[in-house]
Amino acid sequence: MGIFLKIELWEKYQKSLFMALFLIALVFGFSYVYFMNLAVLKTAERNDNLDKLSEAKMQFQGLETEYINKLEKLNVSYAKSLGFVEAEPDDYIYKQKTVAQTNGYVRSIR
Repeated sequence: MGIFLKIELWEKYQKSLFMALFLIALVFGFSYVYFMNLAVLKTAERNDNLDKLSEAKMQFQGLETEYINKLEKLNVSYAKSLGFVEAEPDDYIYKQKTVAQTNGYVRSIR
C-alpha cells in the first residue's frame, strides 16, 4: 500500500514538478545570460573609459610641456629686460629685551 501511495503521489505531482524544475532552469539560464552580458558591457565601458583617460593624459602632457617651455622663457635676464631690479639684502634692527634671570629655577609662586 505504501508503494501504491508513492506511485500515486508521483503521478499526481509529476507534471507540476517537471514544470517547476523547467521554470527554475529557465530563470537560471536567463539570469546567467543577463549577468554575463552585463559583465561584457561593463568591461567594454571600462576599456572605453581607459582610452578616454589616456587621451586626457596625453592632452595634459602637451599642456604641461607648453607651460614648461613658457617658464623657460622667464629667467633673470628677461626680468631685467622688463625693468625689474634685484632686491638688496634686508637689514633688520633688533632691540634687546632684559629678562629676569631664574638661576635655573623655574617655579611658580602660589
